[in-house]
Amino acid sequence: MAVTLYKSVGTTGGTTGKVDGIDGNLLSQGDFDFMFDQTNHYWIPYELDADIGGAESDPLLIAPDINAGNKRWRIGFVRWLKNAISYAGDFIIKQAGKGLVLGDGAHDGSGFKIYKPAGNEPVRIVPISDAQGVAFRNAADDADIALFKSGGIDISGLVAPEDEMDPATKAYVDGDTRKAENGYAKLPGGLIIQWGVTPYTTTGRYTQELPIAFPNAIFVVMGTSSVAIHPDNDNNSNSAGKNGSSLSSIRVTVDSDDGTSWIAIGC
Repeated sequence: MAVTLYKSVGTTGGTTGKVDGIDGNLLSQGDFDFMFDQTNHYWIPYELDADIGGAESDPLLIAPDINAGNKRWRIGFVRWLKNAISYAGDFIIKQAGKGLVLGDGAHDGSGFKIYKPAGNEPVRIVPISDAQGVAFRNAADDADIALFKSGGIDISGLVAPEDEMDPATKAYVDGDTRKAENGYAKLPGGLIIQWGVTPYTTTGRYTQELPIAFPNAIFVVMGTSSVAIHPDNDNNSNSAGKNGSSLSSIRVTVDSDDGTSWIAIGC
């Protein structure tokens, strides 16, 4: 089947150069018309459907002014995206509030907007006026995930998440840690790492209380001298291990006037 390609500079009006100005008797299933909007400088591809019929709805569905029958021009990629397309300052691909908007501010603020699967409230990707970057922003403009560029690239998660407003998210982002000589870090997923130093008093094996108790299990405990050992000192036995079934303490050996640095991993 032969397919004819047309070029137009407008959708309606019934005159030469308009999509609806082509005589329907000249058109066949699958013909294409590429319409160029000379004012806004964008192209819209139309495909001829010989059987669809229906009322004209510019720019989505165009009927020839002459010998239309059931022949209609319709935007070719609407079938692929299953969405409607309109233009009013922003270029929109949407259907009942779902879809994408690439815009200049005519539709609820500037930016590239991503609509949720249901409802009409968008999550927007917008430029940040006072910095080099963009923000993923909700419709109320009261919560962001922002990406900034300032010399390098920094990622700030959840701009100003107030403790009382979003404590769960803040705890996840900040983490639960004690940054000290004897401290711990709780990692996402439940893993806990604890560390510390048991100072030397006299050579022996001691019970060392952990900064916090492991809720479920201790996987491994390691220990070594808290100072660099001289290569000729082979009698140093600084070490650490589990303290039976205890989840809140470990056993640590100190020796040769040196304390013992240890680390315990569990959950």
